[in-house]
Amino acid sequence: MARGRRVFAALCAVASCFVTSHAGAAQPASKAPEPWAAFAPVAAALDRPPLAWPDYCLRHGDDCGIDLREPLTINLTPARLDQFTAVNLAINRIVRPMTDADHWGVDDHWDLAEDGYGDCEDYQLLKRQLLVEAGFPRRAMLMTVVHDEDDNGHALLMIRTSAGDLMLDNRTDDILPWRQTGYRFIQRESQYASGWVDIEDLPDSTAVVAGGSGNALSGTTAAARRPAGEGPGYGVAGPLDGDAVGGAD
Repeated sequence: MARGRRVFAALCAVASCFVTSHAGAAQPASKAPEPWAAFAPVAAALDRPPLAWPDYCLRHGDDCGIDLREPLTINLTPARLDQFTAVNLAINRIVRPMTDADHWGVDDHWDLAEDGYGDCEDYQLLKRQLLVEAGFPRRAMLMTVVHDEDDNGHALLMIRTSAGDLMLDNRTDDILPWRQTGYRFIQRESQYASGWVDIEDLPDSTAVVAGGSGNALSGTTAAARRPAGEGPGYGVAGPLDGDAVGGAD
């Protein structure tokens, strides 16, 4: 119980810090996109979600809906990148790795790591909650499933920005462009419906899987892919689709 109270207090302090900084003076102008800037290409039809996602949505319905009024991307500024980095670092430090089998008694269970324990998806869901509370659009922050160097499932948080798709990961405190993570990308949440879409195959990459100071526990099970074209259709997400590039102001 004492650890739980410390975790909640730390999370409240983090959220309060970012809400305050987010509401401050005007942000500096965005830097020009770097050469690595790119958006992960996705299929044009919804696919089945990760196996534990429907149960998560039954318990956290407010985190599974899509508000089409929100922007598709966040205008990236140095200050906002600092906010993303600080949240990633804080949660990677506060939360301790624990398998779903030890934590919940099941093979795969998605939840917010509010009690201070969790595996990969729990870290990322909590990071998103803090960023949403800081004013960033939920629609531009997407849970994403990848395979790592051992072909194990792993979950990341993708933040779609004006400079490309950036990844928050419990395995590293660095925020990396999606092409530089070394992972094989499988699927992410849709930006147009409450569902998931496949990420198209990537070219071969020589990048290594990020390591270092993060917490490396993974345990996400991705759904088997359906053939292209099955499921309800929707417009493919991209950097210039319909909505103006924006962010939390």
